[in-house]
Order: sequence, then structure tokens, then C-alpha cells
Amino acid sequence: MQDNDGKITAATQEERIAETAEDLAAITVSFENFDYQPEGASLTGQDMFRAAYADQGIGYITRQVAKFVADWGNFKAASKAA
Repeated sequence: MQDNDGKITAATQEERIAETAEDLAAITVSFENFDYQPEGASLTGQDMFRAAYADQGIGYITRQVAKFVADWGNFKAASKAA
């Protein structure tokens, strides 16, 4: 992030959490066997994913997903026929 003088500044912890939650929610299609409804809120889809990834009480889920996504070996290589 840059301030008004063009100098790069570090993101706050809250900003990093929100950005990570947004990024992971964007690539999440669904949760299996996990229904996240914080404080009785009725969330679905991207809103539910974003809230779950931002919840530090279950931050281990965010860390596991981020670690999985960062390992390119978890994804198929391009087809040689293509």
C-alpha cells in the first residue's frame, strides 16, 4: 500500500486479514461438511466464505487453505495435448 507521498507502507493486521479473506473467498466454490453462521447471522456463498476466512477464532482454516493454494503441486499440470 502507498501513502500520499508515494512511499510504501505495510498493511495493518486487519487489512491483511480482510485481503486474505477476500482473496480466498474469491476462489472458494463451497465448503463441505461445514456450515458457518457467526452469531446467528444467515450467510451464504461469498459472504459466508469471506466471514469464515476472516474469523481468527477458526484461523487455522485460513492458514490451511492458504498453504494448499500456495503449493503449485496441488494443481494439475497443463495438458500436453492442448
